[in-house]
Amino acid sequence: DRAGVEKNQDMILCQTERITRIIQQLLGLVRKKRPEHKAQNIHELLETTLDFLSHQIENKGVKVAVDIPASVPAVAGDGDQLQQVFLNLILNAIQAMPDGGTLRLSGSVKAISKEGLDDNEKKEYVVVCVEDTGIGIPANRQDILFSPFTQLDGSTTRKYGGTGLGLAISKQLAELMGGRIGVESQEGKGSTFWFTAVFEKQPARPAIDGSLNEINGEGLAENLSSANAPSISESAKRKIRILVAEDNPVNQKVAQAMLKKMGLRADVVANGQEAVNALQIIPYDLVLMDCQMPEMDGFEATRTIRQRGSKALNPEIPIIAMTAFTMRGDRDKCIQAGMSDFIAKPVQQKGLTELLARWLAITTKDSLQSE
Repeated sequence: DRAGVEKNQDMILCQTERITRIIQQLLGLVRKKRPEHKAQNIHELLETTLDFLSHQIENKGVKVAVDIPASVPAVAGDGDQLQQVFLNLILNAIQAMPDGGTLRLSGSVKAISKEGLDDNEKKEYVVVCVEDTGIGIPANRQDILFSPFTQLDGSTTRKYGGTGLGLAISKQLAELMGGRIGVESQEGKGSTFWFTAVFEKQPARPAIDGSLNEINGEGLAENLSSANAPSISESAKRKIRILVAEDNPVNQKVAQAMLKKMGLRADVVANGQEAVNALQIIPYDLVLMDCQMPEMDGFEATRTIRQRGSKALNPEIPIIAMTAFTMRGDRDKCIQAGMSDFIAKPVQQKGLTELLARWLAITTKDSLQSE
């Protein structure tokens, strides 16, 4: 039935995102990339992370309380790695809590020694705390939490999920950036994970919350941002038709599920030649084009659509490349082939939504509105 199909689609999306995170965690373990120490805004990193996890927060009915004053400055570190620490700690807290739990995020500046609080030689650090109302951690298990693939026990793994990688990677990243990480917990009463980042004197931006404001998953981005991200109006969605050119059956289903979740219609073809043929018959508004496909790849298909004398109904149709190769040279190759833009694979719902809102506004001449 329809409800069952939609449930399966949601499950596919969730599992895809989970697998993506696991792969990223494994890559993080082996790369140990040396961070680029630049000024990073804690408020903005937190906002982006919560927005990315909004689906999980909404599904579990988690209440989020944020208390990071305007006085908390920027920190020195690598933006991607800092955000990975945020992501791991917050996701860990969400997974550890039952439905309807409370997640509290706080930040402050403290003078801390390298070895502990009792050393006379102290340095100012930004301290970020992630507190949950979850299952808590036994005292005899806290010292091994930051070892790879460590779980509290088998039943916890089955009930609350997780790979045991997130905390280990967070520890490595925090130390690479000159900080530390730790936990305070009481079994049955929740946990507080904290990490420190090197203080960087920068002008502070306005606080996310002047005081401790509680928000829930629904409308999370609206509570954190002064301006909402644009989206496609409902009237335009009913008219839009998208072509997905992708040879992998799983990726086809994931793309269709994401587009359906956005309220958009989509047809699927399995190679570049089929995409070229479809565009000669049906007036699509946008193409999501995989770069590597059999018979005719995405690059050749795009060149065929764009060439002089093309039989495509709209040779200027926006064509978005979907590629796992995201180096600058790869992007240039896409543009040279005539593609309008590109999105990294595995495709994420948030990134796809923002990209389509931008390009569909151009091609349909439809004004964007905030949902």
